[in-house]
This record gives sequence, C-alpha cells and structure tokens, in this order.
Amino acid sequence: MMISSKSRDSKKIPRIQLTPPILKHFFENVFKHSVPEFSKARRLPYLLIYNLVHGRIKSLSLHHYRKIFGEDPPPQEVKRVDGDFFRDMVDLWVYLNDRVTKAELYLEFYEEKQTKKIDYRLFNGQTKTVELRMEQFLQKKFLDSGLDHAAVKKWIEELKHIQPEDRIAYDIIRPDLLFLKNTLGVNPTLILNQWFERYESGELTSVPKAIYEKTSALKKRAVEALKSGRRSEVGKLKEQIYGEKEGFTLYSEVEEELKFLQQFAGKRPRAYLGRSISAYERSKVKHIASWRAKKIRDDCDEFIRMQPGLSILSIPVAYRKAWIDRLLTVLRFFFATMLFQHEGLVFEKKILKPIYYKEDYNNGLVQFDFASNSLGMGKKAFDLMVAIHCEIFRSIATYFNRWYLPDRYLKELREKEFFNLVASKYELMAKHEISSKPNEMCMN
Repeated sequence: MMISSKSRDSKKIPRIQLTPPILKHFFENVFKHSVPEFSKARRLPYLLIYNLVHGRIKSLSLHHYRKIFGEDPPPQEVKRVDGDFFRDMVDLWVYLNDRVTKAELYLEFYEEKQTKKIDYRLFNGQTKTVELRMEQFLQKKFLDSGLDHAAVKKWIEELKHIQPEDRIAYDIIRPDLLFLKNTLGVNPTLILNQWFERYESGELTSVPKAIYEKTSALKKRAVEALKSGRRSEVGKLKEQIYGEKEGFTLYSEVEEELKFLQQFAGKRPRAYLGRSISAYERSKVKHIASWRAKKIRDDCDEFIRMQPGLSILSIPVAYRKAWIDRLLTVLRFFFATMLFQHEGLVFEKKILKPIYYKEDYNNGLVQFDFASNSLGMGKKAFDLMVAIHCEIFRSIATYFNRWYLPDRYLKELREKEFFNLVASKYELMAKHEISSKPNEMCMN
C-alpha cells in the first residue's frame, strides 16, 4: 500500500465517521438515559447529543468520541487527506508534462462520472482536503513513470526552488485572442489551455510567457494568411491549431487546381470529389480524402506539363512560383553568358571594386576558405572569380599565415545590384572547370 503523505501527520485531526456498528454500540451499550441526563453526565453540549441521537450528524471529533464512549475509536479507513501534497504533485506533473492541464487531470480523476465541470477549488487550496484515492492516483502515475514516493517528494522540493516562469498580464494577450476568435473562429480556450471564461471573469489574470508568444505568432500568421486572400492559407493555419485530420486534406488546398482543371482541361469536379462541388463552396464540407487531393494535383501537373503555351497568370498560384523561378534562371544565365565578352569583364570589375580603402575595412576578417559560403557561391566558382580578378582581391586581402578578406567587403558584394549575375557566370564556368584551386597562383 502506498504511503499517504500527511495522512499521518495532518494539520487537522481526522473526524471519526459514525458507521452502523458504532451507532449500534452507542444505542445498545452507551446511551442509557434521556438526552438531557446523558449530556449532563458526560459534560457535553445538549445539541451535540440531541443531533447524535436523532441521526443528524455523521462524524465526531476524537475528543467528543472519547467523552461519549469512554474509549478510543476503532481503526477507520482514511478516506480524505490533507490536500497540500496532492496539489504539489499536480504542479509537478503539469510542469513535467507541458501539454497536460489541471482540467485534464480532474477529468481523469472523475472519469467514471463523465463530468464536464471542473472544480478548481481542489487545485487552488479552497478545498483543504482531498479524497485519498486522488492522491494515490497521482502517486501511481508517477510510479508508472519511474518515480517512487521518495523521488516525487525530492522533485517537489526542487520544483519549489525553481524561479517561477515569467507571466504576462491577460489584458495584454486579450486583443490577439479576440482577433483569432473573430477572424478564424478559433476558441481562445484551445490556445490558453484553460477555460476562456476564467480569464474573462477575472478569476485568472495572467498567462505563461510561452502562451503569450504562441498567441502573438498565431496572430501574425493569421494576418499574413488573411492578406493573401487565399482560403487555403487560412484553412492550413486553422488546421495546425486544431490538429490535422488523418487521411484527409483541406479542400481549400486544392480548390484552385480543381477550378483550373475545370476551366482549361474541361474536367468535371464531381469526378474528383465524388459529390457536388456546391457543398465545398458553401464551406459545409471542408475536407476531401487525401487520395482525391493527390489525384487533383497529379492531373494538374500533367496538364500544365503537356500545355507549354499556357500563360503564367492562368495557372494556379502554387505553380506560378516554380515557373517564374525557371524563367528567372534562364534569364540569369543568359545575362551571365553576356559577361564572357570583353565589355562584361569591365562591368564585373565595377561590381567587384571595393568602395573603401583597405585600411577602412577593420570590422572583422573572414578566412578565404569560408568566403564563398558568405557570398552564397560554390567554392570552385569563387576560386575562378578570384583568379580572373586577382588584382582586386589582392588589393583588399590581408595575410596572417593565410589569406583573409574583410567581412564588410563581402557584405558589400552581397548587397550590390547585379552581383548575382556575376556569381551566376562563375557558377556556369565552374561546371566545366577542371582545376579545383585556380586561385592558388593569384593568392600565393
């Protein structure tokens, strides 16, 4: 049997429950006179004996029991204990399990009653005692996790010495919660991990810093999703808050692709959805089976691939970025090839020429071997660029057992207009360059 902390050294002496055997003993062997006579003989209050005789009380203090019966009470099973240790265990359990709330623990305690109302008096100390089974229930949870009674008490003491986490006033977070509620329909209780009305009524006045940061981040993402004007962005954000529905995909994520197939490929939505599209457009149905979503995307990919003459603006937004990136890549390499001409080298020198004198670059140095990473270039491409523009890099580099470039100069290159074209040229050259270190002759 588990040891019940404070059930032996409780601040309150437990009362003696008047069980049927005790009451039978009282009326058959103890109570021989009238109420006035018995109370006077035992020097006890008249009302106490009157209520006892008429069954109006269910327990006696240890002192009164001894005066009435003239003996110590029989051993009784402890049903309630002082709640301090229980509350300490609750705090420790919640601390160790970030996603568990006190409300969830309460529902576990009373699972058989299927109650939905949480009695927070058990946790805030308004109810001084708790059922012994509740204390034992938590002890078993810790034991199942590998912590015995001694370890739990030790960890509780350590927890009390940990600085309390920073908390933020509820009034500060409230506007963000109401924004999420009004724009996304997200219940604040889901974000707070506490009943929303407890904060609104003033019962709770602050939230953990982590909750505040989470809410601020959600507000920022919600604003971006709403600005995009795309239902899919809003739907994805809500799904991340409520949790994904396994085996299903938000209709809003493939809505644009489906309408594209309908308009340009002549496909019927019912063939993909298995039902009328109207229920989805009215938002009565928000998910479709993931295999249906995959079919829509696959057909969309195939149709776009087979129709190269489609305008970029006509294809779904999710596909435009990929197409634009391909176009920019072609243009970038086109301009890069132009730099192979003599005029191109003159243009490159203007781009690579330092803005300041060497002595003005005194805010840090970067080793040559790591300069390519700083510029976002491949090592071979960077080496080729250094070899061709040797005089520029020699004029700005510093030698301390090895060569270094000023960090400030590299930052200038990254921010210069058209440097990306110069870098693209040397990336193109690097694909056909045999030597792995063409700058060794320059920087030695």
